[in-house]
Amino acid sequence: MGASGLTGRYAIEELSYSVKSSGVKWAIAGRNLEKLKSALDTVQEYLGNEINIKDVPVIKADVGDSLSVLEMCKRTKLLLNCVGPYNLYGGEMIVINCIQCKTHCIDISAEIKYLDTVQANYFNVAREKGVYIIEACGLGSLPTDYGIALLMKKFPGGLESVEYFIEFIAESQRMTTGYGTYLSGVHSITDYFNSSEYRKQVEANVFRKKITDTSDSVTSYIKRFPERDVVILGV
Repeated sequence: MGASGLTGRYAIEELSYSVKSSGVKWAIAGRNLEKLKSALDTVQEYLGNEINIKDVPVIKADVGDSLSVLEMCKRTKLLLNCVGPYNLYGGEMIVINCIQCKTHCIDISAEIKYLDTVQANYFNVAREKGVYIIEACGLGSLPTDYGIALLMKKFPGGLESVEYFIEFIAESQRMTTGYGTYLSGVHSITDYFNSSEYRKQVEANVFRKKITDTSDSVTSYIKRFPERDVVILGV
């Protein structure tokens, strides 16, 4: 879902390599068929003659039309949702339809409000239906999850705390990002400062150490990242 966007095109490219030898059937979906076909053509140029994706099925599904989303969910066993920001573009509605159709769902959300909402409202019903709703599978989240899991496995003793840094390195003085990523960041910062009293109390008890502007571990200035890792790690 959302295959014509920046993230969606990356997903098409990676899927093309992943399913080359597996025989997995897959399709792309979105609200604009012409843009979806154009996305396939663009990725085909990257792939060259190695892999042919011109015959990949294209499904029209618009978050403004719940019936089209339901029909899409009925046609697949696993949905990768690349449509963000998820709070603005029907992320919760897609989760609801996936659960109804017993379709597993993966997304790359980094939005605290969306993550909290889905976990609070749909955990039990998804478990009853045997449906996996796997959120926050983006670059900024998975290294945290896997990294701390590895530390817990290898650390000699009980792991009390971890300092984790993400460093952004620009190839030039201008740093760019996709519009959807920008919007998600804006809304995530807003949601962070408007988070529930419960989350504020939890964070006050857990994050007792003050986040400073510098650290011996890195050579640049640092700021606390107001997004997903607090949610992902179950804090």
